[in-house]
Amino acid sequence: MRQEHERGTRTGNELHVPSRPQSLLLDANLPPSIVATLTTVGIVAVHLNELGLADASDERIVECARKTGAVIVTHDLDFGRLLVRSGQKAPSVIVVRLRIPTRSALVAAIEAALTLAVSDLQSGAVVTVAEGTMRMRQLSAAGAL
Repeated sequence: MRQEHERGTRTGNELHVPSRPQSLLLDANLPPSIVATLTTVGIVAVHLNELGLADASDERIVECARKTGAVIVTHDLDFGRLLVRSGQKAPSVIVVRLRIPTRSALVAAIEAALTLAVSDLQSGAVVTVAEGTMRMRQLSAAGAL
């Protein structure tokens, strides 16, 4: 997978890669069935349907993710725009843009983002994953991506 950048810190001969974010909040545009698959690979995830937020506004979803420390996972580009306009650095967002979004492809894309962009996600970023590529854009408290 080609990346525009990645992060990690090296102490002596050891590479330290931060742990994954605590939980994911899956947008209504993703299939609820991937929650079980993500759970089997050790990723904590909850779907908006489970929270009764399937029809919630993007602003309400962002607030829910911010309060719980979750990373939003979506197909929707609007979350990144909303965060830029708000000037907030949290929550981070993973945008999955796959031509054929099968369950296994979605899970693989999410795992890749969590593994390769962990530092970005922890500090506030919009991570876009597509076939064979990943782009990380830091969120700025000043409101610029």
